[in-house]
Parts: sequence; structure tokens; C-alpha cells
Amino acid sequence: MKCSMVARAALNSFRSPELRKSVLHSQYVALLQQSPNFLLLQHNNLLPSESRNLRNELKKHAPDANLKVISNSIFRHALHVYESMPKGTNGSVDLAAANTVASHKNAKRVKLDIDDLFAGPLAVFALGPSVAPENIRGCLSALKRYQNKMVLLGGRLESEGFDYFQVDSISKIPSHKGLQTSLLSLLSHPAQQLKQLLDMARGDVAHTLERREN
Repeated sequence: MKCSMVARAALNSFRSPELRKSVLHSQYVALLQQSPNFLLLQHNNLLPSESRNLRNELKKHAPDANLKVISNSIFRHALHVYESMPKGTNGSVDLAAANTVASHKNAKRVKLDIDDLFAGPLAVFALGPSVAPENIRGCLSALKRYQNKMVLLGGRLESEGFDYFQVDSISKIPSHKGLQTSLLSLLSHPAQQLKQLLDMARGDVAHTLERREN
């Protein structure tokens, strides 16, 4: 009988809205620790099958990524908490302290450049600890198929907030390999031109010597 009462009390405790909020808040802080880079999306009646297909497509471009529907107010507060907490060399925070009174108090002093984007039904596409333009470019390409049901609002990359147009601009930056190719091409052109000039000069000298011999 006592066991049954304890189990019922534990179940009722878990059903408590405050406890659920606390658990969700902790999960969001942990997600931000794993992936401080993310895109913010507005979703509109995305079917489960569509959500599954989109997840698979996005993971092709960002294998460590995670698409997650969020509670706006709780995620926004978790982001404020994460940004206000001291971080280790790899961006880690003390997750045990994320739900303390002090952390919540400090979070209220934080103002972020994407706060205004937290409106309507939202999802985050967590990109992982690091991000490259080609990953974002691939993700935007995948999202175009669902543009009526999943709209990119902006994101937070390398601790800075960006709107849709800025994210789109970042996606167009050439990859590291592409930049290397372009740089080598730029450096090789003058060399090719110099070689052509030297070949022309060598031909002129040979022609001049030939005329003198004659």
C-alpha cells in the first residue's frame, strides 16, 4: 500500500507543470551546450512523415545536427541562462547550476540579438559545436522543399544572432577548399603571364641573334 502511494505521489510530481518546465529547461541548456550554433525555424502543420524526411535530408548536410520543436519561452530563457553562465574552454557549462535561482536571476540581465524572433510555433535546427558555410547552404537547399511548412527566421552562429538574409549570405561564402582553389588560381595567373612574357622575350632574342648571324 505504501509503495503504491509513493509511486502515485512520484507520478503526480512528474505531472507537475513546474517540474516539466524545469526538466525541459535543463534539456534545452544541455542542447545549447552541445550545439551553440543553431537555425531558428517557424513550422506550420508539418506532418510526422514530412518531419522525418526533413530530418534525414538535413542530416545529410550536417550529420551532427538535430531538428527539435521547442517551447518558445522556455528555450529563450534557457538560451539566456546558457549565455550568462561561465564556460569552459570547449563551451561547457555547469548543467547542475542551470536551474538555480542565481542562474535565473543572471539570465534576466541578458539581452540577445534574436529575442524578437521567438514568436509563433518554432523549431530549432541545432548544427553542432562548429559550423561551415557549405553545411548551411545544404540545409537551406533542403528547407526549400518545405518552404510552405518550415520557414527560416534566422539563427545564432558563433555567439552572434543573424536574420534570414544574413544566414543566406553566410551560406554563399565559398568553402575552405573553394577559397584555396580561388587563391591558387589568382596566384597562378601572374605566374602564367610572366611565363608568357619570358617565352616571348626568349623568342625575340633568338630571332635577333638569328638575324645577326645572317
